[in-house]
Amino acid sequence: VGSEVPCRIVHVNQTDAIVVVSCQPSFLEEKIVSPRDVKPGEIVTASVFRILNNGLLVRLSPYVTGFIPLVHLTDVPLKEMPLGRFKEGIKAKVRVLAVDHLGRLLLSAKKTILKDEKP
Repeated sequence: VGSEVPCRIVHVNQTDAIVVVSCQPSFLEEKIVSPRDVKPGEIVTASVFRILNNGLLVRLSPYVTGFIPLVHLTDVPLKEMPLGRFKEGIKAKVRVLAVDHLGRLLLSAKKTILKDEKP
């Protein structure tokens, strides 16, 4: 009682007036722990963890995932996922296009979008 410890807010329940926090060092050191930690237009590093027919599911951190649709994988239009081009575990720079009200991230790996100063 009366001591201060570093912590990070994990969840806020306004209905019950409860704030859940974490004091784990690994959680405190992580840059992205919630979709609220990234903003549209921001460039982040992501790691592919699942390859789908319509795009890639990627991890921005152990706590946050995002989706890169097929139309945002390359600057060249693709009609289907190219076999062997993307592998699970590869890392790539991506730009955050949108964060919806459910916290889902829409991302782009297009080089022209990554180079653009004002997306």
